[in-house]
Amino acid sequence: MTEIAVYSDIDSMTGFGPQALRDALAEADGGPMTVRLNSEGGNVIDGLACYNLLKSYAGETTVVVDGMALSIASLVACGADKVQMAENSWFMIHNPHNQVAGDGDDLRDMAGLLDGMRDQLATVYSAKSKKSKEDVLQLMDAETWMTGPQALEAGFVDEVTASLAVAAEFDASRFSKPPEIQKQKEPVMATPATFTELKAAFPRAKAEFLVLCQDKGHTLDKARAEYDEATAKALEETTEELAKARAGFEEFKKETESKAKAEEEEKKEADAKAKAEEEEEKKAAEAKAKSGVKAAASGKTRGGQNASDRFHEAIAEKMKTGLPKAKAMRQVCIEDPDLQQEFIAEANAV
Repeated sequence: MTEIAVYSDIDSMTGFGPQALRDALAEADGGPMTVRLNSEGGNVIDGLACYNLLKSYAGETTVVVDGMALSIASLVACGADKVQMAENSWFMIHNPHNQVAGDGDDLRDMAGLLDGMRDQLATVYSAKSKKSKEDVLQLMDAETWMTGPQALEAGFVDEVTASLAVAAEFDASRFSKPPEIQKQKEPVMATPATFTELKAAFPRAKAEFLVLCQDKGHTLDKARAEYDEATAKALEETTEELAKARAGFEEFKKETESKAKAEEEEKKEADAKAKAEEEEEKKAAEAKAKSGVKAAASGKTRGGQNASDRFHEAIAEKMKTGLPKAKAMRQVCIEDPDLQQEFIAEANAV
């Protein structure tokens, strides 16, 4: 007879999965197979696969519940030809649950998937217990916990054995209605996990974490709890860093927008100033036109450099210093009044 112990979650990644059961059944080669079970549950799909493997095995199969068959682990137990359960063990059935994040469509899709899984599980429990599917669904909705005698009465197990000195400890936070479980007076101490087991259970964990768990003598369950806590802490720190980065980005955005606004205001002021100067020059030209002074000719009149040429050159020289045309003209008139008179005289003579 072949015997294996499943004392971990039903999970291909972190515990006992369908491939491990398939290998064990292949080794049994049609002979009797006993699965000693002490599990809090795990992955629904992996649990269904394990149930189907046991159900389809050609030889005789027996599941012995040494401590717990909770959640999907209870469904795995139902796949055996015979289910034995210690008197002080626990058997629990409930609705499947999962965590999901996303929009409304994502949540509705997940709700539909969970409803489908619930119906699948209810069908299996109904076949094992001979209860109606409606009765099983009510038990699942209530998250029903049963001792060995209670599970026998409900039809989920076939035989109750004497109490075992096994410490019935589990992570109560994983369930909504866990019972008060009394520890045995002389509990069997769990064997610390080896480095190889820890590495296989936590392939993505850092080596420092694995060494720390080994130094503390953690079992896989305790290591898993500490790993979850470490992961949650890392997520919290990452969230804080992300919040700081977002705050920094918002501050940078405000500074950039403020600088752009200031530059825009400066440009508007410069444009307004240039426009005002242009208007001033225009008004000065109109005033001169009204006083009878004609505009100077743009070129030479009789050969050589006349007063008009010299007057305009003098203005151009002043403008090179950065003066507007109107101011440059006033400056020339102040500094060289004779040239101004010559220019006016020459212009009136044209």
